Amino acid sequence: MKYKNSRTLNFFLPVLSVAGIIAIWAITAWALGKEYLLPSIRTTVYSMVELFAQAKFYYALVGTVWRTLVAFISSFGFAFLLAVISIKNNTFNRLLAPIIGVLRALPTIAVILLLIVWTKSESLSAILVTVLVILPTTYSHLKSAFEALDKSVVEASRVDGADELRVLRHIELPLIAPTALVEAGSGFSLNFKLMVAAEVLSATSRSLGNLMNLANNIGETAQLLALVIVSIVLGLVIESLFNAIAKKICDWK
Repeated sequence: MKYKNSRTLNFFLPVLSVAGIIAIWAITAWALGKEYLLPSIRTTVYSMVELFAQAKFYYALVGTVWRTLVAFISSFGFAFLLAVISIKNNTFNRLLAPIIGVLRALPTIAVILLLIVWTKSESLSAILVTVLVILPTTYSHLKSAFEALDKSVVEASRVDGADELRVLRHIELPLIAPTALVEAGSGFSLNFKLMVAAEVLSATSRSLGNLMNLANNIGETAQLLALVIVSIVLGLVIESLFNAIAKKICDWK
């Protein structure tokens, strides 16, 4: 009974939160009475329907998702490789620490502007800045996951004669898989948000960020808000999917 009540709450509480946000939006829009400041729900829905009927929206969506995928694979791959080497080699870990610190401190807007000048490509600059922002956080989380592993299990496998590659493949990777998947989900979601922001600043062609830029420039607040909602929903769906896969793996184990 307690489990059933918990599942019911897990379903209804998020629904209640969303309903509350929608209610606040509706009341605020009605109180302001100015569509250019905060469009009503009805106007925003109409703009979203019009957006879905346009081919340029799908070209932009595919472009943004593709760039996000490239940035995600690059940042997650490099972060994983660096985390593994850092765990295995303390000297490398010490050498990498200040570099990760510098990457964390990089101002995103300044990096985008510099990359636009250096690369002469809005698309490449958006990908690079997303990688640079995501890499240190992903690295730190993966490194912490490795450090949190049960050392006795790892040491026992070494005593049994397993080399470092076998330990990594058959012991460490399966143990951190759920954590890595959750990190991948939140990482991809954050990649997507950062990519859109980078696209807005760099005016990347065929991108959701560029559509937001255009909507803002011509005063189409409803279309801008519709694009923001689409981006939020897509990010949440991706993160939820990765979390569900991680949960399935935990239950299977």
